[in-house]
Amino acid sequence: MRIYLFFLCTVLLLFTNCNNSTSYVEVSGSPIQPKMCGVNFVAPPKPFEKNPMPDVKAVEANWVAVIPYAYTLQGKEPTVNYNTSKWQWWGERPEGVLRTIELAKAANLSIVLKPQIYIPGSWTGDLDYDSDKEWEQWERDYEAYIFSFVEMADSMHVQAFCIGTEFKKAVVRRECFWRGLIKRIRKIYKGKLIYAANWDEYEIVPFWDELDYVGVNAYFPLINDQTPSVEKLKKAWIPHRNALAEFYEKVQKPIVFTEFGYLSVDG
Repeated sequence: MRIYLFFLCTVLLLFTNCNNSTSYVEVSGSPIQPKMCGVNFVAPPKPFEKNPMPDVKAVEANWVAVIPYAYTLQGKEPTVNYNTSKWQWWGERPEGVLRTIELAKAANLSIVLKPQIYIPGSWTGDLDYDSDKEWEQWERDYEAYIFSFVEMADSMHVQAFCIGTEFKKAVVRRECFWRGLIKRIRKIYKGKLIYAANWDEYEIVPFWDELDYVGVNAYFPLINDQTPSVEKLKKAWIPHRNALAEFYEKVQKPIVFTEFGYLSVDG
């Protein structure tokens, strides 16, 4: 089983740490909010041999993102494939997702349920179709996939639900679908809604007004040095921090780093 760190934080927390999960922060005059620090939890292929949540707590996380993957094949039929074959790992199937949520709740961790599409050899940001008919077929499949978890999220009182991840082209070209999807989700699910935008996409997403959080997968390019110093890396963050702060003032929504991190290697 693998656990990848992610960082959930408001826009003014870019350079703070999460060592105290009970601390609070004020964001540009908004009400005091707790820091949100968590891990993206990669689903295991088989049932847990032991409870993984103590390890999550050990890194002082207070949130966990549960991610059941489905896949779409670019250039093939416009379908979303989920739990249709033996390839689906146990932790991504409904029973595995439910068990992960139960363990997280028992450990007093808050939860983001984050169904996510994988496109082999491609990227969700490039997903595109030539006709409305193809888009509509894919959207029907995607909505069915999402709603297989919406009712679970509501019944389990999951704190937040992610409606999609890095659909850079689709969110612009198919805005009406996404706005309708959000409205239909809200008829069932009572928690907070978020969309996880790529770092170069968050400013063009047209439906932040319908959501509770602005999600950013914060893999911002920083510096080209082979082995940059910490000080140079901090300095390289400043333009991105300032842009995010300006964007917060525009949309007046908390900004959440739904994914965050860099390889600790040269280059």
